Amino acid sequence: MLKQNRYSIFSLAVLLALLVAAVMPLAAFAQDETPPPADAPVVEEVPPADPPAAEEVPPADAPAADVPAEDLTVPEVLEMLPEGTDLAVVDENGAPVPLASEEAAEAILLPDPKFCPAGNCTGATVRGTIAEAIADAYAAGVSGTIFIEAGVFNPNGGVYFDGMNYPNFGQVPPSLAIIGAGSGETIINGNMYIRNVNAFTLQGFTLNGRLTFDTQQTWGIWEYSGDVNIVDVEQYGNSDTSNRINVRNGDLTITGSTFENNNQTMTGSSGGASEIFGNTFSDSHTGLIVWGEAVVSGNTFSNNDTHVRASLVEQPAGTTIVICDNVFSGNSEYDIEAFTDAGTFVYLDQAVNYATMGDGTIYGCLTCGGNTGGDTGGKNGKDKKPDVSQIIAITNPLDGNQLPGGLPDGNTLADSMTVVLKFEGQQIDEAPNGVQVAFDIPDGMKGKTFNVLFWDGGKWVTIASSVAGNMVKFLVTKPGIYALVVVP
Repeated sequence: MLKQNRYSIFSLAVLLALLVAAVMPLAAFAQDETPPPADAPVVEEVPPADPPAAEEVPPADAPAADVPAEDLTVPEVLEMLPEGTDLAVVDENGAPVPLASEEAAEAILLPDPKFCPAGNCTGATVRGTIAEAIADAYAAGVSGTIFIEAGVFNPNGGVYFDGMNYPNFGQVPPSLAIIGAGSGETIINGNMYIRNVNAFTLQGFTLNGRLTFDTQQTWGIWEYSGDVNIVDVEQYGNSDTSNRINVRNGDLTITGSTFENNNQTMTGSSGGASEIFGNTFSDSHTGLIVWGEAVVSGNTFSNNDTHVRASLVEQPAGTTIVICDNVFSGNSEYDIEAFTDAGTFVYLDQAVNYATMGDGTIYGCLTCGGNTGGDTGGKNGKDKKPDVSQIIAITNPLDGNQLPGGLPDGNTLADSMTVVLKFEGQQIDEAPNGVQVAFDIPDGMKGKTFNVLFWDGGKWVTIASSVAGNMVKFLVTKPGIYALVVVP
């Protein structure tokens, strides 16, 4: 596709004019013209009183600013050039293209994506599509940034990129970013579909279409991982649009963005956590669906049927979602819906209108700020208020080979685990009153004498325990490693 940066042309033309003036300071006259007297001063052409301000040249590691395509036409761009400047547009083979052609118009006006390794755009190749620029990154096999200038971008068929289509291009870049000139400045008309990538950042553009982002959509020989950041992105859909932002093996951050007029926007992370703050979700069926470990705070939700749905179905025990410090208005269904499995937890303000389904626990926040502006005209959730927040203990089995030290003489290992203490989604170092935890008695060991040991400061310490049915119960006051042992 043709590529020609009008500001580069302008700058080059000015430079050539100055060079010519430097080496040829004397004027040439036609045959019948009379030269001025020898002592007459040379008269310089006076520039207009209000010349166009010269554009500041950006540093090599930043994209050049551009003017939105809807604001300038090709004739207007040509009028900006100095009088007498010759402008030529050539194709990728160096052949000249008529300025009146549609090809030349596109070359002059379209925002041009380019991949810049490590953010350095020196020698970067300007591409016709964002997907081509991403392919450049895969060919290079290094981290970098794809800059898109200000303007309107109409990608044919939308922006589509699947990392699985480029397995032989160098290596999978550890980190990529697509950065526009800012929301409202770089405008992409069409859907954006990106999957099977490592760490990724989307920043600074308006998307009139659906956003589908999945770092690990295809399971196979490639394993993708890394954090994903979505910053200053405006997304506008239609009532049927469903956005999906899923991150595998990394954290997800969404901030300073807008999602409007959608069916739903689903976000979540496995192998990491989500932080969703400072955004606007509006005029949709479900403003936000969040799954996995997450904090949703400082957002504005308006005119959605349901503002937030917390989904903890098929999530590991101990997974928590905290929903606090948000502003709700204009819902016709619920402020918050919570779908949970046993052992999962949702924290929210006690005053909001909420509905729950499942065996998880709903807690009322004590330390996080309350959600405000809940619409009491929506449907009623459970009649009872959420339980007052408590410290929870999250247990995970531990292989006996991973114990930090040998057991006391005469003790035989029956089972072991790690314990993490959390309060309202945050890990803590102590539970002064203790949290009850239990070991299941292994098959064939019922009737034995048991002790529970805690690894404390480089040695095993016996803590109080009791047998109840097929379990050995004990209180945890500190996170760490616990072992169930059979004693003589």
